[in-house]
Amino acid sequence: MPDQRTEPNSRARTILRTAAILLPAFGLVALTWFGTLSAVSAQRREAEARIVTRVTNQAASFQEQIGRQILELDQTLRFLVGAWEADPAKFHLSAWRDRSAALFGISQDLLLADNHGVIVQSTVPEADGTNVSGRDYFVYALKHGRAQNDAYVGPATVDPILRQWHMEVARWVRQPDGSFGGVVVADWRISAIDALFRATDLGPHPLMELVGLDDGKLRAIVGPPAGSPDERIADSPMFAALAAAPNGTWTGPSAPDGVVRIHAFRRIAGRDLAVVVGIDLDGALAPSYGWANQAHLFAGCITLLILAMAGLLLLGAEQSRRRHAALAYDRTMLAAANAQLEVSKAHADAKTAQLEATLEGMSDGVAMMDAQFCLVEWNRHFPAIAGVPPQLLRVGLPIEDILRAQANAGQFGPVDTEAEVARRVALLRSGGRAGSVERARPDGRTIEVRRNRLPDGGYVTVYGDVTARKQAENALREARAVAEAATEAKSRFVAIVSHEIRAPLNALLATLTLLHDAGLPPQQQALLDMSRQSGDALFGLINDILEMSRMEAGQLSLRPSVFALRGLLESVIDIFRPQAAERGIVLRLAASPELPRELFADPGRLRQVLINLLSNAVKFGQAGAVGLLADQEQEASGRPWLHLSVRDRGPVIEPEGRARLFRPFARLDGGDPGAEEPLGSGLGLAICRQLVSLMGGQIGCDPWMAEDGQAGNEFWVRLPIAPLPTSQQTPSVDLPIRRILPRTRILLVEDILANQIVTATLLRREGHLVDIAANGAEALRAVARHPYDLVFMDIFMPGMSGFDVARQIRAMPAPAGSMPIVALTANVSPDDQALCREAGMNRLLGKPVALPELVQVLAELAWRGLPERGAAARVAPASARPSPVLSAERIGELRGCLTGDMLGGMVEECLIDLQARLPALRRAMESGNGDEVAVQAHAMVGMAAGYGMTALEARLRALMLAARGSDTARAGALAGELDAELSMAATALREALAIEMV
Repeated sequence: MPDQRTEPNSRARTILRTAAILLPAFGLVALTWFGTLSAVSAQRREAEARIVTRVTNQAASFQEQIGRQILELDQTLRFLVGAWEADPAKFHLSAWRDRSAALFGISQDLLLADNHGVIVQSTVPEADGTNVSGRDYFVYALKHGRAQNDAYVGPATVDPILRQWHMEVARWVRQPDGSFGGVVVADWRISAIDALFRATDLGPHPLMELVGLDDGKLRAIVGPPAGSPDERIADSPMFAALAAAPNGTWTGPSAPDGVVRIHAFRRIAGRDLAVVVGIDLDGALAPSYGWANQAHLFAGCITLLILAMAGLLLLGAEQSRRRHAALAYDRTMLAAANAQLEVSKAHADAKTAQLEATLEGMSDGVAMMDAQFCLVEWNRHFPAIAGVPPQLLRVGLPIEDILRAQANAGQFGPVDTEAEVARRVALLRSGGRAGSVERARPDGRTIEVRRNRLPDGGYVTVYGDVTARKQAENALREARAVAEAATEAKSRFVAIVSHEIRAPLNALLATLTLLHDAGLPPQQQALLDMSRQSGDALFGLINDILEMSRMEAGQLSLRPSVFALRGLLESVIDIFRPQAAERGIVLRLAASPELPRELFADPGRLRQVLINLLSNAVKFGQAGAVGLLADQEQEASGRPWLHLSVRDRGPVIEPEGRARLFRPFARLDGGDPGAEEPLGSGLGLAICRQLVSLMGGQIGCDPWMAEDGQAGNEFWVRLPIAPLPTSQQTPSVDLPIRRILPRTRILLVEDILANQIVTATLLRREGHLVDIAANGAEALRAVARHPYDLVFMDIFMPGMSGFDVARQIRAMPAPAGSMPIVALTANVSPDDQALCREAGMNRLLGKPVALPELVQVLAELAWRGLPERGAAARVAPASARPSPVLSAERIGELRGCLTGDMLGGMVEECLIDLQARLPALRRAMESGNGDEVAVQAHAMVGMAAGYGMTALEARLRALMLAARGSDTARAGALAGELDAELSMAATALREALAIEMV
């Protein structure tokens, strides 16, 4: 019988063999499920992100279109109010209704009620004489008519007068003595909003709503069958989320049907209305759920396969253990003289079994070579992973045969087989190729080869399939790229939205300034001052938000130059002297005589920081003296520092408040107990901290106490003083003066995308509203629908020319037929000027059109008689190295009017369009079609001139003249050099705008 003392050792070996098999198996199972669940989670997040992007974009689109409907209604009511107030006796509502093309599809009926609420005129005859003094809009007009200048937009309703679901939009009229004269009302049809919603496909179970933020009621709804206008949803979770974030996203049960959706909210600017767009969460994620189920099924199959393989290995190990145990038992029966030998042999066999089990349990391929580079041992995964035919393998097989088989199978790519085998054998014999390398197989899999030397001169090679790991790494890189793109898109979105808000706000502030100069009565002047203060505060907040978004995206950069430090400090003090005097504050500048006369830094950013600190001291400090202190400090290392501080007279900020002063959106409670809101927007000091850090300095706030016992706050800034560059010069530049005009509604008719973008952007940055038409037909439809102040018209367009469009506009009734039309052309000749006059155009401008020219023609044609108000135009410095192919003045104007990202994208669009038009120009020349040559060359001249490509513009103009004069030889020679000229222009333009296009 076997010795009982050997049984514990046998059990231990069994446990070790079992653990050696099961632990790797369970590890593989865990890795499989971890990878599967991670992939499913990532795919779900990506799907949700796409849904959020879709609903957000759609909500923004609805926001813009509904805002346009409100604007058109409001503009129409303004016309009606103006007409009534001008001559009430001759005012006829039906005549105005027929001429108001802007209301087509939005409003159907109009009415005019007197100051007693009795309808005196209506497009619904049976409504005449009806008393509407109890209606919401009339009550609101009586209560707020003097204090409000916005049109009233009521809730969704159905009444016997207007007979359908609608919202009442009203404006009140005043008698010549300023008293209340009644209201003009238009119905805003809910069906117009429903049609807008229904034109969008958001998949199964969508939700599109227009919700009132003031009363929590629906105005319009498309999607859920249970919802209807005027239904109250104020108590729903969705409305609570909408009230908390009117411009955000939210996932939860929709109101009113309770279906769980992903929602996007967008508030209508200036209105207590918000657009809600929702996509059914389960329906939108159905493909993601199906993919997850397939992934789970695949992982389950892999798990079963791994467990089955582990079971087979355990069974084989157990059989091997029993076999060797029987052999050991037989050997113990031999003579005692051979007992020790048999025990040693048993130990050797046990180790051999363990090695075999380990090799078979590995998922990688393993091959062992002896000192002569002949095959000694391998496992069953080696042939498949290494790409060697299994039937070729045998003990003693030379490494040359293995390499030759791999080369013939294409494992090393298209190489000479024998030369490659010789090279690799020589490398192995020289002792190279130790460590780990990766190799791509022809079937697309990636193999990792790890080779280790043995003491006898041979080596062990492990072949691992790392395809899954490489795919995971690639997926991680792609996810990182998507995240970076999302961050950049967010920054662009914030920048675009901030710009689009600032454009109408600029117009509003300019209008208030004009009203201020008109000399209003004291009561109205007080209301006007309050409006201007609110507008200035909103404008500052928008600038702060845009600045913070640029900082988060890392888009801010310094523009250091040499400037006079004391002059900058005095100019900042002068800005706030009037405002400080009103609050009983005296501003003082204390500059140390040791200060450097000139400083090399970014004066604009330094001025921005000081203005913010002084503004806070003047607005929130107590009466007394506020000092701006400037001194120079010296570190122990000898490095000089500039120390600037602003000291006010309190109230002293507590330590808890100072700890969070420079965080974004952190605000302090006001010192006035009756104050309703904390002081400040919470962004100014955070922006200062970012700017000072960018300049390599520090910023902080400390309390201070004077000798007379008065205390206050000291906001300080420390900046390193950089040495002045030897070649730095600060030439003086005379800034041109441009007119400041009210907001103008403009139609730009232009078929070239690059020209559309640059002209529209220049006008929009001046605060004007610009619509774009790509051809003559679109221009005629736009003029018929909307009242424009002025039309900029390109002359050469496909189909209908600019002359034909102008003649048709002049044939329309007023006001469309009388609006100013300005021609835009790349070739200003006497013939073109005569044709423009013939077609009824008021002016002709040559491309490229500079911003001062655009502003001047608007002032002369659209705002004739308006008092002149000017401001220094933005001028970017010209390049230090003049380019022979570019216009420095045009490049400077584009840099000064457009942001870097926007200008870079517009330049690339222009270059792509120019490259695409070259083949069409050559085909026209080959066919001898002179008209087509002129059209293509004219379009390219306009683009080249608009973006400052002077040399290319000159060659194209010469080509146009040669084609018109039938000089085909010269035209052909000029066309043959266009490729090289365009390439030179593109290279020079990209180099000139390198900073903006990064």
